[in-house]
Amino acid sequence: MLWVSAQQIADAAAAGLMPGLPTAKRRVNELAVRERWAETGLGRVREGREGGGGLEYHIDVLPAPARAAWLASHLTVAAQDLRPVVADTAIDQTADARTVLLNLVQKFQLENALPQTAADAMFAELFTSGSIALPTWIKEAVPSVSARSIARWRKASIEGASTSRRGRPKGSGILDVAHDGEVRAMILAAIAKQPFLSAKHVRILVKDKFGKSLTTVCAKTGAEKTVALPTIRVFQTVITRWKAEFRNELMRLTNPDGYRSHIRFSATGSQTAQRLNEIWQVDASPADVMLKGGRYSIYLAVDVYSRRAIVLVSKTPRASAVGLLIRKCIMAWGVPEKIHTDNGSDFTAKQTKRLFAALQITVELSDAYEPTDKGIVERTIGTYQRDIAVCPGFIGHSVADRKIIEQRKAFDKRLGATDETLYDVDMDFAEFQEWSDIWAADMYGRDQHSALKKRTPFEVAASYAGPIRKIEHEAALDVLLAPIASNGGLRHVTKQGVRVDGAYYLPMSAMPGDEVLVRMDPADMGRIMLFDPETESYLGEALNADLAGLNPAEVIAKAKAMQRAFEDEKLTDIRRASRKIGKRDVADAMRRDAAEKAGVMVAFPKAREIYTTPALEAARDASQPRPAEAQQSRVSDDALAAIRAEHKRTAEVLVKPETPKERFRRFLLLEQRIKAGEPVLAEEQKALEAYQRQPEYIGHMKIFEDFSWSMFG
Repeated sequence: MLWVSAQQIADAAAAGLMPGLPTAKRRVNELAVRERWAETGLGRVREGREGGGGLEYHIDVLPAPARAAWLASHLTVAAQDLRPVVADTAIDQTADARTVLLNLVQKFQLENALPQTAADAMFAELFTSGSIALPTWIKEAVPSVSARSIARWRKASIEGASTSRRGRPKGSGILDVAHDGEVRAMILAAIAKQPFLSAKHVRILVKDKFGKSLTTVCAKTGAEKTVALPTIRVFQTVITRWKAEFRNELMRLTNPDGYRSHIRFSATGSQTAQRLNEIWQVDASPADVMLKGGRYSIYLAVDVYSRRAIVLVSKTPRASAVGLLIRKCIMAWGVPEKIHTDNGSDFTAKQTKRLFAALQITVELSDAYEPTDKGIVERTIGTYQRDIAVCPGFIGHSVADRKIIEQRKAFDKRLGATDETLYDVDMDFAEFQEWSDIWAADMYGRDQHSALKKRTPFEVAASYAGPIRKIEHEAALDVLLAPIASNGGLRHVTKQGVRVDGAYYLPMSAMPGDEVLVRMDPADMGRIMLFDPETESYLGEALNADLAGLNPAEVIAKAKAMQRAFEDEKLTDIRRASRKIGKRDVADAMRRDAAEKAGVMVAFPKAREIYTTPALEAARDASQPRPAEAQQSRVSDDALAAIRAEHKRTAEVLVKPETPKERFRRFLLLEQRIKAGEPVLAEEQKALEAYQRQPEYIGHMKIFEDFSWSMFG
């Protein structure tokens, strides 16, 4: 009666004795796996079945209505059982009702061969659920029943005392109220830190902290009084009661995962989507199956709108696995608007961030230790893990499951069997990935979901009529997924080339002194791809002859030829312009510049004192030209004005153009002024909004996120 098998549950449900439970054994077994009945400690191998011939479960794992109906079917209540005992004492309806109930408990215990405590607890549950047909006068006299009250009535009956006498109110015991509740708080804290403390240990702790006596306050008079430290038996009783009374609070402290799974109100449907590919939820988990080569992890993505899923099997959690999963989803579904995931290092790696930024996908991270923020993918992974129990190599969902499997194969284990032998490992990586793809597309994808109003993910996705963003060139996506070189991928080109992991790659497009972003080619160790670090535009490839299996002389010759062609293209204009520059052009330009400055600079008149000597006077007379020579050497004022006008027309003021990096820095400072609340012109605000939509801004911002202000040198 206390332990029932899946077949017994199904038969009882079919007979109406366990409402709400499946009427087929297979469905009961599926429910047991889904609800993890075996993990609760209330499942065991059926008695009399050697070698593990099936499990049976304690009725405590059943839902309350089913459990109450099952217990009620094992209690027969006759009319004579409900008659009060005739006595010479005064009529006491409460005492009569409790006596009737005690007789029913004893009958229930004897008919089902139950331990006394179990019978008390089950009868109390039946009474509380209203599963026993009792007269109204009994229900009015005894509105509530607990196992503890039944035991108290029985003790009073045995001792000859009245069963109608009430005990002390709940929570008014010595340990409940001693030292204004400090004793209770300390005991609960000790249990939370060390759940397996015995009552003896707890009593020693209380004695050490509060002494051999405790201080309480009388509930009636309010007077303070001192009482002796209770016995170990009292501590055992009180601790048992508190563990039941504070079970949720203690679980929250001692088992946060269990509290989130079974106690805390779930936020079902907290994240919704209005269109296909609006939000994807992504998460990873070790697979509960052993493959050839060990245990693998799985990455799973779910589209919130359609609930369709894709699974990627990976040997170890890493950023490259995230990239491969996203590639697989994008090629099958299209490009998402937002991806919701957690703070795992594989999801927050620079390579993953750069991929999402390049695809302009918004990333939303869950709060730390809050997996319920992405509850849809969490539940999908749970469904997946339960379904792979049918696969060879299944190792169980928990330590308890693994112990059961190991116990079934205990003989093999004693002989030194390996994990592969113990768990019947038969699948390799490729087979398991194929099985996972079939599960996502044909099992999970074509199963009806209550959240989709009994539609399947396939039906929801197929009936969607809105636009889907698709990537036209698959090779372009592969380039974005190529792993970044170490140290952020940034390199300076030297005369030896680009150095990556100790090897030099000769570029076919970049020049010494250039800064480049390096992506590795997963298919060719001898080839790397170079990108502009600011705009991420493709510059070309670089080759390592040894790693690529090429002739080093040919690679060097090709690189030198590219360098000459690149330089010759720039030198053509330089050489053409150099032929137009004469030997005296620079000197003449300096003279004209000085003359121009002299024309615009006017000195204020100063006081003059003529200084002369006899020799200066004689020299002045000698320097006076003859009239004809003076006429020939004099330059007319008109000619001088023409020269100055020509110089003014040809003079140019050279203004250095603003580089992309300087322009990004100028708008970045403008952003900070706006964030700081400083007033800006409407033209500035409009220019900033237009600039933020340009690829130049997006590319520079990626570098700024990695290097901050150091990017400006």
